[in-house]
Amino acid sequence: MGVDSEQSSVQTASIEPALFAMVGVYLVASSIPEFAWLVAVMMSSQSWGAGIDQTQQIATAASTFSKLVIGVALALGATGLANLLRKIRSIGT
Repeated sequence: MGVDSEQSSVQTASIEPALFAMVGVYLVASSIPEFAWLVAVMMSSQSWGAGIDQTQQIATAASTFSKLVIGVALALGATGLANLLRKIRSIGT
C-alpha cells in the first residue's frame, strides 16, 4: 500500500506544476483579446464613459487585469504553488 501511495504522490508532484502553468497560459491568452477590446473602446471614445457606461468599463478593466495577473502568477509560479499545496496536504497526515 505504501508503494502505490508514494508512486501516486510522485506522479501528482510532476503533473501539478504543468497543470497550473497550462491554466495560467490559458488565462493570459484569453485576457489579451479582452484587453485589446478594452483599449480599442477607450481609444474610440474621447473619454471614459462616452457611449458606454463608465462603471462597466471600470469593471471590465479590473476583471481583465485580474485575470492577466492571476494567469501570469500561475504560469510563472506553478512549481511554487504546487509545492505549497503539497505542504498544506501533508499537514493533515
